[in-house]
Amino acid sequence: DDEDMKELGDGFFNQAVNLYNSGRYKECIGIFTKAIEFGGGAGGRTGGEYALWQAQAFHAMGDSKRSNSIFTTLRRHPDRDIRKVAEELQYILTAPKLQLGENTLIRFEPLKEELRMKRKGRKVAASAKPAYAVMEKEPDKYSLDWFLSRPQPPKTQSDTQMTMLAVGGAIAALAMMVLLSL
Repeated sequence: DDEDMKELGDGFFNQAVNLYNSGRYKECIGIFTKAIEFGGGAGGRTGGEYALWQAQAFHAMGDSKRSNSIFTTLRRHPDRDIRKVAEELQYILTAPKLQLGENTLIRFEPLKEELRMKRKGRKVAASAKPAYAVMEKEPDKYSLDWFLSRPQPPKTQSDTQMTMLAVGGAIAALAMMVLLSL
């Protein structure tokens, strides 16, 4: 019965995921294979999802060649979602590894004394500096102080100046017309 096969596949898959999450990659690969088989094969959506997990298990185990091969196959899967996830995972897992040295890491000194005091239930003396940034309180929105704190709009020419400019332009244009007509 198909329903029983699907249920078996789901059971194998859940077991394999638990092994994967506990770092037992070699053991989970065979169980993923059974899940794929009982899940309708790698060509179906469910089997394709299980195969994505199996490819990640191969990668986590250090067999990137086998992992890459599965992802390459799944990139031609009939289901669009499986193709997309396979492409994205392959891209991530084959990306060049970051070369991080000691000079690229930031180290923080642990607050040993403070932690020891807290464990013993004693209050820790307040340090001179607060442990967080102090921010000034903003004025209430739309209050007079809020309006005054907003940036001022750029200065424009006053209406009177604009009117005078328009009248002056009109007079100059009229004078030109009179001169041209003479």
